[in-house]
Amino acid sequence: ITADNFSEFNKKVVAIIVPDNEHLLSIRGNLKEKFFPHAQVIGLEDLKDLTNNDINLMDVKFKSSFANKIIRKEQIQEDLGITNQNILSDLEFIYLNGHPNREILVLHKSSRTLFQADVLFNFENTYSEQYSYNLSFNPAFSPENEKNFYVYPKTEHNDSFTNYNPNSYLSFLTGFVQPSSFLYKKILLKKVLLPIQSEPNRLAIKQIYDSWNFENIVMCHGNVIEKNGREVFLGAFDEYLK
Repeated sequence: ITADNFSEFNKKVVAIIVPDNEHLLSIRGNLKEKFFPHAQVIGLEDLKDLTNNDINLMDVKFKSSFANKIIRKEQIQEDLGITNQNILSDLEFIYLNGHPNREILVLHKSSRTLFQADVLFNFENTYSEQYSYNLSFNPAFSPENEKNFYVYPKTEHNDSFTNYNPNSYLSFLTGFVQPSSFLYKKILLKKVLLPIQSEPNRLAIKQIYDSWNFENIVMCHGNVIEKNGREVFLGAFDEYLK
């Protein structure tokens, strides 16, 4: 995407997904009006900390009656009122209202990619797609490791972040949060994010695994998982699927 073709790209964006109660910048920044006028904003009926004006920017709101089941073409069209053929033919949804943030997960069928916000995390200490080695003093972010990190160009806007350690203070725990880690699986996932004792939570996870043939997972926190997404998902949620 370049400045020259950005307007053409804008026309191709058909959906702006508000994935949960925490990732709200697409609404607060009014991306639809500013950049993507042809897109439908899809979110939740009970988003918190938004003004009435923000809430009115949403074209489609998931209700609790849609929770914990795969939302496919017929229901997307009939119950959500979405008519865009790109959405109908290529996207499916599931709304996990048992998660404290109220999560919408999206399957992009043609690329076999699962998009999600705060269900799975995949922070890595030795390879990061989200932090630049030249903006951190973490030992892993060394010049020898430069090839493993995106190098953010220094500008007046980010110069203050030089020598910033993304794993400092309480954030050091993020270095132990991956789908297969003990901290994530046994504590964060089972006790906080999706309590395993909840039958709806277990049934929702089973539907995702049984019904969606994904191989990639894109998340808000951590590196993208490519090719082996189903195996990683199974490793994280194996106890939910018993």
